[in-house]
Amino acid sequence: VIEELAAADGAAAWTAMVAVGFNVALSRFPVSTVKTIYADGADVPIRGALAPLGQGTKQEGGYLVSGQWPFASGPYKPKWMTVGFVVLEDGAPVMGPMGPEVRVGIVPADKVEMLDTWYTVGMRGTDSTDYRVKEVFIPEDFAVNLFDFSRPQAYGDALFNLPFPVLTGPHHSAVCLGLVRATLEEL
Repeated sequence: VIEELAAADGAAAWTAMVAVGFNVALSRFPVSTVKTIYADGADVPIRGALAPLGQGTKQEGGYLVSGQWPFASGPYKPKWMTVGFVVLEDGAPVMGPMGPEVRVGIVPADKVEMLDTWYTVGMRGTDSTDYRVKEVFIPEDFAVNLFDFSRPQAYGDALFNLPFPVLTGPHHSAVCLGLVRATLEEL
C-alpha cells in the first residue's frame, strides 16, 4: 500500500509510512503506557523522531530531557511526540555494551515547541518540521530502548517480537520503491 501511495504521491506515502512506524514503535513500550496513549480511542496522531539527538538526565522515576530534532513528519496536529535521547548520569553518557545508552521517549505534544523550518520544493506535504523540548520530565515507562532485542515486547505477537529495524525497514523501502517506479514509468 505504501509503495502504491509513493507512486502517486511521495508525501502521502511518507506520512503513511511514519504512521505505520509509530504503531510498531509503540509495541516496544509497556502495555500501561500504550493504554494511556490510546485512552481516548485508536485515532491518536503522533509525530517525532527516533534519532538520539537529545539528552536525558536520569532522575528518580524517569529522565529530564532537552533537545532539538528535525523531520517531525505529519501534516496534522499531534497529541503525542517522540524524542530520542542519550541517557546522561553526572553529566556523562551512560555506557552500555553497544555504546551510549539511548532511549525514545513519548511526551504530550503540548510540552513540545514546533519550529517553522519546513521550506522545501519536494515532499512539502509531509510538513516535516523541526521541534524541541526543554527540561521535560519523561517517566521511565514512557522511555524505552527500541533496539534492546532482549527486552520482551508489550504484545506477544510474533510480528512485534522481530527486531525493530526488521519491522521498519520495509516501510521506508516501500516509499523509495514507489518513487523510483513512478519515476521510471515517467521516463
